[in-house]
Amino acid sequence: LFKPTKAADQAIRLKESEAVSYFVTGHIPEDKGFAIAPWTKVRFDNKGTLLLGDTATAMGEYYFTDPAGGVTKVEYTFQ
Repeated sequence: LFKPTKAADQAIRLKESEAVSYFVTGHIPEDKGFAIAPWTKVRFDNKGTLLLGDTATAMGEYYFTDPAGGVTKVEYTFQ
């Protein structure tokens, strides 16, 4: 299960190929290759972490800086 932050037309991805499309430009038209963009810096702002048994969930925001100095903020949830 994957929910790409910057996707709108197909906001939920249930297949591995759909997730890969988001990151490296694939078969879904709105995807632009987020992972292969020429980011120069990334900053994580972790808002919290929950520990439950042998699992952990973290949530926060990260900020990607492009070569021109523009910053893109995206939210994350990692489990």
